[in-house]
Amino acid sequence: MKLAMRKKEENGKLEKGVMSIWECCEVLNEYVDESDPDLDEPQIEHLLQTAEAVRRDYPREDWLHLTALIHGTGTNT
Repeated sequence: MKLAMRKKEENGKLEKGVMSIWECCEVLNEYVDESDPDLDEPQIEHLLQTAEAVRRDYPREDWLHLTALIHGTGTNT
């Protein structure tokens, strides 16, 4: 709980920077998450594959396509 409160205090002000979702994906692509079992696959590839799979399965749910794309952007922040 202390960690969550500290992270909320650190990041809750949203003063770290301003970027588009795509710019965020590109930044994440440079980050290596050693806990990720797919280290050979770039982060951006995972985000795009996930979004495409959701688009294929739920073609009329535009909001869900976007949610699938950005689902991992907060994982490593």
